[in-house]
Amino acid sequence: MQATTAQIKAINAILARAGQMDNKAEIVLNATRGRTTHSSAMSFEEARALLLALNRNVKTAQAPVKPAQKMAKKLFAMAHEMGWIKEITLVTPSGITKKKDYSAVHAWIGKFGYLHKPLSQYTYSELPKLVAQFEYGPYKHFLNKL
Repeated sequence: MQATTAQIKAINAILARAGQMDNKAEIVLNATRGRTTHSSAMSFEEARALLLALNRNVKTAQAPVKPAQKMAKKLFAMAHEMGWIKEITLVTPSGITKKKDYSAVHAWIGKFGYLHKPLSQYTYSELPKLVAQFEYGPYKHFLNKL
């Protein structure tokens, strides 16, 4: 018996709420043991089992890291390793505060990034190319100097 429309809508709603719609095909593939990536092709029992697992995970899961944030963190980790991210000390009326200075990274992205726009304006689909450009450009150059 095929998954019901209500089951498919529930799966989509839970995945959307958890920020996992980009991973839906992989989740469905795992739930069907490699049979399909489409929730509409799931059996009733596969959909029921997936819903039970998703509901269990939603109750225990913390806020997921969005894939775009993960890619930006990778870029910042490489820049940090290269010494591009400095720690600065700010004196404010409320006291002394230490902050990270990302200006060198943002300057590189604006000048050399393949779309020449601020990091925050890159879409999720554009980020892999930017991260790869950074990884195989300045980061690779840095590693080759070691």
